[in-house]
Amino acid sequence: MTSPDIHVLPAHVARLIAAGEVVSRPLDVVRELVDNALDAGATRIEVEVDGGGLRLVRVRDNGAGIPAGSVGLAPLRHATSKLSPQARSVEGVTTLGFRGEALWAAAQAGELHVVSRPAAQVGACEVLAQGEDVQVARTSAPAGTTVTVRSLFARLPGRLRTQAPAASEVREVTALLGRYVLHHPVLHWRLTVDGEVRLTHAPSDHRGAVASVYGPLSANRVLAVSGEGVRGVVSRPELTRARRDRMHVSVNGRPVLAPPELERAVIEGFGELLPAGVAPLCVLDVTVAPGDHNPNVHPAKQVVALADLPGVAARVRAAVAAALAAHPL
Repeated sequence: MTSPDIHVLPAHVARLIAAGEVVSRPLDVVRELVDNALDAGATRIEVEVDGGGLRLVRVRDNGAGIPAGSVGLAPLRHATSKLSPQARSVEGVTTLGFRGEALWAAAQAGELHVVSRPAAQVGACEVLAQGEDVQVARTSAPAGTTVTVRSLFARLPGRLRTQAPAASEVREVTALLGRYVLHHPVLHWRLTVDGEVRLTHAPSDHRGAVASVYGPLSANRVLAVSGEGVRGVVSRPELTRARRDRMHVSVNGRPVLAPPELERAVIEGFGELLPAGVAPLCVLDVTVAPGDHNPNVHPAKQVVALADLPGVAARVRAAVAAALAAHPL
């Protein structure tokens, strides 16, 4: 968990983290707000989406909260508690968020409402921001933070016309929350779409997370994986698919698009147990030294650059092989 005090980054640090547009669709808002909740040390994260996220996105957490003295800075561009003003690179960043652009971008594209209170603070603060207009007031609220974004892109008709249908965006948001559940199974999670609960998860382990996301039949067919810098589960050879869409990898807690080298390493770990052209279900949490990865190569931070990708692939391959060897089929 990072310090909740927010500061505005100087220009030389802001240039380090420039990576393109942060918010281009509701899914981006959900991702950025969930990352903030995780960085705040939340143990319960609730996400609400209405109208495919264009009408409303809300993320509520019980994390550290933003101190009253910092909350007014939250909607400012490059205002963050996660990167030092003296930073010279982002390779050593240990948080999921770090650019200080998510709330600013949400305020530019919609109507931003933040209510936050650290547990030790008497009374909460709320921020209303739309464009460059920021208003701060005192209020009452439980400890934690609730961020609401309404009317996304309502002032940007050209962008609004390019948005996917609500049902399509909801599928993407549901899949994204599923990945967070899989890689952070010890937390409480809930996703509500248009007033209907779509996904819930109570604190558990990786197997329990698989049950929440893919059902108990899949959960009963996974094996625990534990190796050097690799933890998670992998399915038995009888639970496979033609697609690789259930091969999930996180790096230092961040769900990412698995590099092909790591997907190949998982499959190679099965040896001759898998027929050609199929892929297993897997959830693998990879841990590397903070300085050995760069999460700032993609606006959505779904791609990370690993300093020793061959070495990580070798550890993944060995961990999967060991899990299968420990459970003769």
